[in-house]
Amino acid sequence: MFFFPSQTKTHRLSTRTWLHACFWHLSAILQPSRKTRRLPHLNWFRTGVWLWLGVVIATSFAADVPILRESQVKAVYLFNFANFITWPATAFASSQAPFRICVLGEDPFKDKLDLAVENEQVGERPVEVKRFTELEQTANCQIVFVSKSEQRFKAHIFEFLKPYSILTVSDMEQFLEAGGMIQFYHKENKVRFFIRPQALAEATLKVSSRLLKVGEVVEN
Repeated sequence: MFFFPSQTKTHRLSTRTWLHACFWHLSAILQPSRKTRRLPHLNWFRTGVWLWLGVVIATSFAADVPILRESQVKAVYLFNFANFITWPATAFASSQAPFRICVLGEDPFKDKLDLAVENEQVGERPVEVKRFTELEQTANCQIVFVSKSEQRFKAHIFEFLKPYSILTVSDMEQFLEAGGMIQFYHKENKVRFFIRPQALAEATLKVSSRLLKVGEVVEN
């Protein structure tokens, strides 16, 4: 089951509501079947895992239920990826180092990612969100979301990150073909993701079979 960020500040009722909505709908799509793809022939119309962006009305909250935005769903996904992937100890500067989720380039999340990880931990490590415009600054990150603004620099980005145990995620097209690990995509107004296990293995990242059941596996 996916883990969802806790909210301890009661004045952020709208944030709590959309996180609860994500909880129920993401839990519903954990199916036992495993879907695979082969590069470069990505069939965008194949039946995949459904992420239903419905709204759950929590009776314990009096606030209006907001519409879940794409950036909110992706922010929750980024946090949850950390709970289903294992990083080697060498991926961290020290045993006390935080778990860093970094955005490279223009930030599509704004405060949504900060809210998704607020007061959360991955294992014993507190989660930090960092935003960088220089590639060299990402060397101490565990997850790097590559913004669409960095499209033309893909080759250089993957060449730089190759020695590191860093999970690369993006919503730009042909991200996996270029060397990425997880790529968000859409079908019928739903956010889904492709995942390439071989790319994770090459970076010494161990992925849970439960995450593979949620995403659509792409084989080399």
